Amino acid sequence: MGQQRFVGILNSLDIVSFLTKSECLEDQEKAMKTPVSEVVVPNGSLLRQVEQREGKDVEKNEMHCPA
Repeated sequence: MGQQRFVGILNSLDIVSFLTKSECLEDQEKAMKTPVSEVVVPNGSLLRQVEQREGKDVEKNEMHCPA
């Protein structure tokens, strides 16, 4: 698999929890520049593997029925 770009799903509680840490309150500029990968715990189980086919994303092993 190529470079992994997906790190997880970010929700508002993740953001609030991160920004209320004491080190974030002390240096808000640095906190706002923190990469998402340092805030979210990676969860690969949320991903589906897809392949590019004729300009559309199609799940692997998907059965195609005529329209």
